[in-house]
Amino acid sequence: MDHSLILFCVLLSCVSDFAAAQSALPCGVLYNRDEASLITSGFVKCYDQPYSHATTQAELVACQGTREVFVGAKSSSSATTFAVGAFGYSPYVFYQYSISTTTA
Repeated sequence: MDHSLILFCVLLSCVSDFAAAQSALPCGVLYNRDEASLITSGFVKCYDQPYSHATTQAELVACQGTREVFVGAKSSSSATTFAVGAFGYSPYVFYQYSISTTTA
């Protein structure tokens, strides 16, 4: 896989009970995941920007408040397959961490 081609970051959030009712979401890093299968399972696109875009917290508000999110990368905005991605529990994905750079 040529990582230099991965240009777009996409977040999809689960807004229906259909996907939440699945036995378990896949764990770990996933490759070549079809976007249509996620949409059919109840996920909706809530963020789609190139990596060069300076994302703000305000832009991610549409993705919060759901149970699960899928974070993936596509080679272009028109690509239908995620080159790489992973599912995450929304409260953990959007948790506001405090990171100290002054202590070890």
